[in-house]
Amino acid sequence: PGSWPAFWTIGATPGFPWPAGSEVDIMEYYAGDVLANFGFAEDGKTKWLAAKKPVAELGDAAWSKAFHIWTMDWDEQKIDLRLDGKLMNHLDLKAADHADHGNPFHRPVYLLLDLAIGANGGNPSQTQFPIRYEIDWVRVYQRNP
Repeated sequence: PGSWPAFWTIGATPGFPWPAGSEVDIMEYYAGDVLANFGFAEDGKTKWLAAKKPVAELGDAAWSKAFHIWTMDWDEQKIDLRLDGKLMNHLDLKAADHADHGNPFHRPVYLLLDLAIGANGGNPSQTQFPIRYEIDWVRVYQRNP
């Protein structure tokens, strides 16, 4: 309780602040749920295409202590977010064609891995520190055109 690990991207185009630049939550974990989300701005409002799965449905009590493979497959038409090979969320990029400033999923992004304390993770006052967020490896591949 009190922690909020995440693996995500955010738009890197100057002049396109969040959420107009996009957000892809490859993995967020808090309040007992794993989330895989897409966010962007449309008509001046944040549009979220979210998927949430309780950790209890993913495996036994040891699940959160094991390593897992989080994947974002992104091409010209779609983005698929997978956990251990299973599809968590899918975005047909055409769904963002009417986004403010044009489709943000056709522009560069930053990749972030972070562990926040508090906020969506809840009140950390009863959390025993230190806590661990272990990342074994990160790989980024790009297909040659």
